[in-house]
Amino acid sequence: MRLVLTCVIIMAWSVVSAFRTFSSSSARRPAPSALRAALGRRSKEAPANPVAVVTGASRGIGKAVALALGAAGCKVIVNFASNEEAAQQVVSEIKTQFADRGGSAVAIKANCANVEEVRAMFQRVNSEVGAVDVLVNNAGITRDMLTMMMQPRDFTDVIDLNLGGVFYCAQSAFTGSMMAQPVDALSTSPALSDRLAIRAKLTMLPLRGE
Repeated sequence: MRLVLTCVIIMAWSVVSAFRTFSSSSARRPAPSALRAALGRRSKEAPANPVAVVTGASRGIGKAVALALGAAGCKVIVNFASNEEAAQQVVSEIKTQFADRGGSAVAIKANCANVEEVRAMFQRVNSEVGAVDVLVNNAGITRDMLTMMMQPRDFTDVIDLNLGGVFYCAQSAFTGSMMAQPVDALSTSPALSDRLAIRAKLTMLPLRGE
């Protein structure tokens, strides 16, 4: 249990550190004039209270990342697929513990494997909270079993969420923020097994001007 907790803390801190690093670096690297003209005026400085969407944020790594971003002063979107009570608890913790740092949160339900639900979530975020600055693709599932025993439906469920969900969320975040500022998108890799073996790897998918 201590090992799992340590991995969660490391992952959360890695996401926040990566966000700070890339937000800072993006302010120093202007986009080429042609792209800048196409995208419109882009912010040269990281916003004081960035809007951060964390998928699968009601528990585990997602919850830890959401809390860490709240502590960093972000407006956190706590995405959940089914457990609204747990998601609202995360929202409550962020508001209670980090309001003095500028942290705030709202829970939004969406199955990230469903493109229509993802688009609706980001439309709501853009209209009610603001353009997305940070996206953490954390939602994921496992269907661990022997290859010869795995059913096609199990395979497609994993691909739809762990791969399709990342694309749907990144596409929606980038589309909604193109005219405002670049988006720092990070992905936590899914658990390798039901025994909570965690692969602490971040994949950077930024919308940059280079």
